[in-house]
Amino acid sequence: MKVEVVTSIAEQFKFAISAIWRVGKEMREVGSKCRSSFMNRPNSVPTIQLKGRFVFQMHREFSAALGDALRPDGAELVIDLADVSYIDSAALGMLLIARTRALESGKRVAIEGATGDVLQVLHIANFEKLFEIRCGRRRGAF
Repeated sequence: MKVEVVTSIAEQFKFAISAIWRVGKEMREVGSKCRSSFMNRPNSVPTIQLKGRFVFQMHREFSAALGDALRPDGAELVIDLADVSYIDSAALGMLLIARTRALESGKRVAIEGATGDVLQVLHIANFEKLFEIRCGRRRGAF
């Protein structure tokens, strides 16, 4: 690791911008490994399936998938976290926004498939009071 000595304000500013750019690049790379997708299940329950790390950088993808998932008729929206390995506080906020938008559309929201640390974070945040949380395997999975 290279250690830089920064003396002038201009150098400090340049160093800070460079560090911010590097961190942003790393975060974009992490976010690019995450995908959210809208899919219709056989029983026609709109589902948002997330994979990888559910973090702030996914907010655009998640918002788009949420908009698509709220269009079909039905009383329920499922958010599938079975393939999510990490969830941060921004993702918890996105889930709360999804709940609000779903309720405005007359739908309830269920979170399913969460396990391990992801499930623990949901419980610590008391999400079982706001969402139906279905643990374990997805419906229809073997």
